[in-house]
Amino acid sequence: MIALSYLAMFGLGMFAHQSLCEVPQVETRLGVLAIHSKPEGAAVWINGHALEGDEPGSAAQTPIPAVTNLQYGIDYTVRIEKAGHRPWTQTVRMSAEIDGRRIEAELEPE
Repeated sequence: MIALSYLAMFGLGMFAHQSLCEVPQVETRLGVLAIHSKPEGAAVWINGHALEGDEPGSAAQTPIPAVTNLQYGIDYTVRIEKAGHRPWTQTVRMSAEIDGRRIEAELEPE
């Protein structure tokens, strides 16, 4: 009881409460990439996850005009594959320089 009275009297209880509740909000910045390949119709993976197509259960194929929700400061490994061609891989870090850019993969025949 004495400790509570001391805290209340000097306002330390309110200060401690404010510092715990007023956590600054950090805005997460998200970017976009367009992914194209020559030849078109290649499957795309980002960080090992296949991009889904428009139909449930289908894989997205190039050209893909917008891959969204890519967080700034994060590395993304883009892998593009098409039957009869060598896989193409590139790692990009999402940033202001990369945001909105187009990745163009030249797939070589096997």
